[in-house]
Amino acid sequence: AGDFAQAAQDYRRAAEIDTARAQPLFCLAQLYEESNDLDQAGTIVQEALAREPDDGESNCLAGVLKRRDGDLTAARAFFEKASRQATTPETRMNVQFELGKILDRQGDRAAAFSHFETANGLQAELETAAMAGKADYLNRVAALSDFMATNALPLPTWRPGAGSSPSRPAPAFLIGFPRSGTTLLDQILDAHPGIRVVEEQPLIETLWRRVAAHPEGYPGALPRLTAADLATLRDLYFTALDTHWEQTGGDLKKSPDGDLVVDKFPLNALHLSLIHQVFPEARVILALRHPCDVVLSCFMQQFALNDAMANFTTLADGARLYAAVMGLLQDYRARLDLPVHEIRYESLVADFTPTVADLLTFLDVPWDDSVAGFTQHARSRGRIATPSYSQVSEPLYQRAKFRWHGYRDRLAPVMDDLIPLIAQFGYER
Repeated sequence: AGDFAQAAQDYRRAAEIDTARAQPLFCLAQLYEESNDLDQAGTIVQEALAREPDDGESNCLAGVLKRRDGDLTAARAFFEKASRQATTPETRMNVQFELGKILDRQGDRAAAFSHFETANGLQAELETAAMAGKADYLNRVAALSDFMATNALPLPTWRPGAGSSPSRPAPAFLIGFPRSGTTLLDQILDAHPGIRVVEEQPLIETLWRRVAAHPEGYPGALPRLTAADLATLRDLYFTALDTHWEQTGGDLKKSPDGDLVVDKFPLNALHLSLIHQVFPEARVILALRHPCDVVLSCFMQQFALNDAMANFTTLADGARLYAAVMGLLQDYRARLDLPVHEIRYESLVADFTPTVADLLTFLDVPWDDSVAGFTQHARSRGRIATPSYSQVSEPLYQRAKFRWHGYRDRLAPVMDDLIPLIAQFGYER
């Protein structure tokens, strides 16, 4: 529910009631680790291990903390012990993902890939409901592609009118494909005092589901939407936005200082046609990264599976989804008058200041030195609701750039899906 202070209090109380088991303390330590409070997490996980030295979950978390501290040897020892002690499929899966990360960092790519394969296989077995929906997600992408291929443009666009919200400026939209650097950009932008980032909330989903109730469904109804319909959708977006912020202790209406709202949800890339209709003046930030690195990173990342993320449990499915989503994105860009600013992960980590300065200029926001302190901002922000929460609390690093070179043989079978987009985005094979 997002009330982490109360959660911490309740876990601590549970640990006081049950003074023998490690689990309440493990849960508390995990909460602090996910909030990037590593000192507290480390202290508490040691309390858990003092109670149950062979607890698989606590040993795994101790390994995570050692990995995040850069002590890969100690981390691996904890993970190997956790592997021997794991009593649940979830812990076995977690350990396999973690061993894959350690071996990748240590340069043993073949062994790392084997662990990631095992981890993804275990997750697919555990989350059967999500796996059943992965084909449906691809079908939804295909329906949007078919719509773009068979409909004349431009579609209607919103204009101020009765019942509309002309006083509410459009947000900017941060899109891309998962593992393209969107969370890093989120933290950098949110560190700016004039920008507020909304992190992966289903605000645009609220709109397309409303359109889906139309007799012609979504996206079929898009050409039939009137100016009044689009104004209603715009108001619906801001109502959902304000509701979200009220529930999390803030107010996202434009402040007197003119804060810019950035809606960060990578796979909103699918809905650029709808976004452009409702917010024709909105700026779009497109996060790009080498397609091979993106697909590999999705395979290596432990996501909470849903219909989309279920496609990342194999490289073949991940590459197929990447080609479908990014191919649709390129079609949108060719056929819609979209103000898009590309920002490449490789440039961001290599040339931070000029890359971010260009982005802020695009957003019409002045430079502020606070953006360079994004790691401190990430640590102070509390729990970050994406799997990249730990990476964005670190200083910029180069090790993930072109990581795919070490896995060329594994990526070879999926290159036919990726080569066209590698060329379109100007990357090297």
